[in-house]
Amino acid sequence: MPVDQAGEFNRYIGLMNGINQDLLPFVVQLEAQVEIVSLMLGWLTTCVLWQVNAEELASFIEFDTTEPVTESEYRELERTAREKSRPIDELAELLVERHEGFTDADLSPEQPDDPHYGVIVMPESWERVRAEKRAEVEWFDAGLAVHKMSSRQLMAQARA
Repeated sequence: MPVDQAGEFNRYIGLMNGINQDLLPFVVQLEAQVEIVSLMLGWLTTCVLWQVNAEELASFIEFDTTEPVTESEYRELERTAREKSRPIDELAELLVERHEGFTDADLSPEQPDDPHYGVIVMPESWERVRAEKRAEVEWFDAGLAVHKMSSRQLMAQARA
């Protein structure tokens, strides 16, 4: 090594010693924290995958397995499942909110100044349209139930 570079070389050696002595504990601590975060991410991923598998299992048990019940118990379970899966009143209410066929006679004379609030419908008109929409949803729901029946069930129902 040339003599004129000895001072620079000693400075670099001093920097390396300072890093090894002063920064090494921080590097080790940072490495441990990264490992902990990596383990936590693995744990979280495992929990998410476990949830997905549990949902698939619950769906399989609920929809694809049979349980020994009497016909009357089955009808009651079917009725409660239908109410749970298709809340007719909520669907009818949603259809009324999106209904665009209200006439001027259906609207309240007192309308809000701000157009973002929409319009105010008279309560009797709202209830009338809600009853109509509820009947539509019930008719559609009954059609789905008939569609799900087998041809043997439909023929038996027609004979009765």
